[in-house]
Formats: sequence, structure tokens, C-alpha cells
Amino acid sequence: MSKDKYNNKQLYLGVDGGGSKCRAVLYSEQDGVIGDAISGPANALRGVAQAQKHIVEATDAALAQAGLPAEYKSNLIAGIGLAGLNLEACMNEMKLWASPFKNTFYTTDLHIACIGAHGGEDGAVMIIGTGSSALVSQNNELFELGGHGFPVGDAGSGAWLGF
Repeated sequence: MSKDKYNNKQLYLGVDGGGSKCRAVLYSEQDGVIGDAISGPANALRGVAQAQKHIVEATDAALAQAGLPAEYKSNLIAGIGLAGLNLEACMNEMKLWASPFKNTFYTTDLHIACIGAHGGEDGAVMIIGTGSSALVSQNNELFELGGHGFPVGDAGSGAWLGF
């Protein structure tokens, strides 16, 4: 795939960042997924600068898979779901980022999991991994449980195994 193929086409970037890794998926309406890459952890609670660095690394790798230069980031509409953005301070800090994307939308990793699992309809999800949390999305309202990480009392995760 080449840059010329996407000159007048809008591409979208989906980012899922957590305590273990950051995944960036590049999407084209006509071709579907055209790039999919992973970089290091992107939990905003562990450092917004680190999360931003890994978002860019994963995005650049996904763009390279699609045959596009890193500079193409400025054409992307990005939906970024990160662990830690359930905390207001982390969300506020993330929103201060001079994002390299055309448009950037932020939410939690849990929210994007719920959107994906239920196609944007009402539903609920639980994440049990490096951390644990649950979310219910009903009538455009979000209800969250957990999501504070191992040091604060994340008894449902397996993080204690490596502690």
C-alpha cells in the first residue's frame, strides 16, 4: 500500500494502551485494517509522557506497515483509550498533549473495550489482567468499578504475582 492510495481518504487510528503494552490499529474505510502494531506500556497513571511516547511508537510502526511515512500522523483521526484515564488528573494531563494527530479523542481502555464488545450499544465488560476493572454503559451513562491499579488495592488482578 502506498501513500498515493490514501491521498484523499480519511484514515482512522485506534489506540488501546494499558499497563503491559500499547496497540495501535490503522483503519481505512475501503480496506479495513491496514496496520497493527504494538509498543511498550501506555498506562497514563504510570506516566503520561511514557504513554504518549508509546502511542507514537506504535502508530509509526502501524503506518510503516501500511507503507505510509510517520509524518502521515497529522492526517489521522485518533481514538485513544488508555488505562489510567479514569482518573481526572491523568485525563486532564493527557488532554494537554499537543497530539500529532488531526483530531484526538480520549477515553479509558475499559470504555473502548465496552464499545468494541457491544458495537456501541448498552453493555458491560470486565478487564482482568495487569489490573482489574468493570464498566457498565447504559443510556449513554458510564458506571465504573475498580481501575485503580495494584498499589491502591487491585485485588482482582494478577499483578501481585510479580510483586
